[in-house]
Amino acid sequence: MSDAHDNPFATSAAAARPASDGEMLPLYSETVCMVTTFFGSSVLATPLMMINAHRTGQNPFVVGGLTVAVLVGAMLVGAVLPDGIPSVAYTIAQLMVVRQIHRTYFETAVSLRQQEGIEFAPWLHAALLSLIGFTVSMLFVGLLVWAVGLQGLADL
Repeated sequence: MSDAHDNPFATSAAAARPASDGEMLPLYSETVCMVTTFFGSSVLATPLMMINAHRTGQNPFVVGGLTVAVLVGAMLVGAVLPDGIPSVAYTIAQLMVVRQIHRTYFETAVSLRQQEGIEFAPWLHAALLSLIGFTVSMLFVGLLVWAVGLQGLADL
């Protein structure tokens, strides 16, 4: 077995070649993962990067765990920092970390696929994930407003 199967923390150099039958499936690009993170959060980029990990023969739960840990870390930092810091700073931080995770785990596999002429996976999945994430967040805000009212939100 390859190092990618024995070591769940193996980088993209160990997982450049596919694990089983030799067929290389398309990966989601760094841009797709970052766009999904921008419009949703790093939680919405998690399924895309887990699919990439599976397609490169890596442990998808390691990549997924790192991506969710980024979101939890951003939420904890956001709870501690003062209110004057704009929320876009947290989004930019998540974008940079998702970008770094993608480069660390998939850069070699992506470049190998580009040399072979394999296109990236379609943008449609990222768009649908972003739409679902946006819809769920708006439903949550709507339910919160309905439950406590606008004056109740001001008191929170």
